[in-house]
Amino acid sequence: MQSQNPDGSLQIMYTIHGGKDMEEIELTHLSGHKDSRPVRIGNGAADHLQLDIYGELLDFVYLSQKFARPLGYDMWLAVRDLVDCRRDRELPPARLVDMGSAEQAEALHVLQGPVDTASNSSSSRRVAIDRGLRLAEKRQLPLGGRRQKWLDARDALYEEIQEKAWNPKRGIYSQSYDEPDILDSAVLVAPLVFFCPASDPRFLSTLKEILKSPERGGLASNSLVYRYAISLRHL
Repeated sequence: MQSQNPDGSLQIMYTIHGGKDMEEIELTHLSGHKDSRPVRIGNGAADHLQLDIYGELLDFVYLSQKFARPLGYDMWLAVRDLVDCRRDRELPPARLVDMGSAEQAEALHVLQGPVDTASNSSSSRRVAIDRGLRLAEKRQLPLGGRRQKWLDARDALYEEIQEKAWNPKRGIYSQSYDEPDILDSAVLVAPLVFFCPASDPRFLSTLKEILKSPERGGLASNSLVYRYAISLRHL
């Protein structure tokens, strides 16, 4: 968290030494395992904007307080800056976007093709703000006049997800606001991140649809669950 960019954002990954330069280079002189070219080092996705990292990071910080030493003041200031960054940033509308677009939300997992994860991105933003509020309350840490702004932002995101990501006709939380019929198994973490209880009717309805076979419009096959239906992703 102490390696933030000038605008307060984070990269999605760093080198093992904490560096930010992860240029992706193809090693043409190597054939790879069983001639599985191309062989690359680095990662061309390092500068992609993946909003889920903020929720995941701050959820980790929150959960770590049960088992690790309490946050120090300097680390708390870094947490506050991250929450402010996620709350204040004007995000583009949810669209299918090309990989590498600097101002669009990229996928949970890097795919070679167009992706959108609007519902997950909004949920992760909410988690980031919620964990900032919970940390402040749990550790009695100062918010410097931010409390009401954070509460308003968190609640607005919750209402937005419930209104725009919920498809009442199919009875699912959709992957994106723009494509309400597409399932995304990333929604299964909703109870774990305190978005809704596992007994919530909307969650149960979504779970029921996910557990159907792909042939019936679901994502489950041979005791495994697909992230989403590949046939619908225009890859």
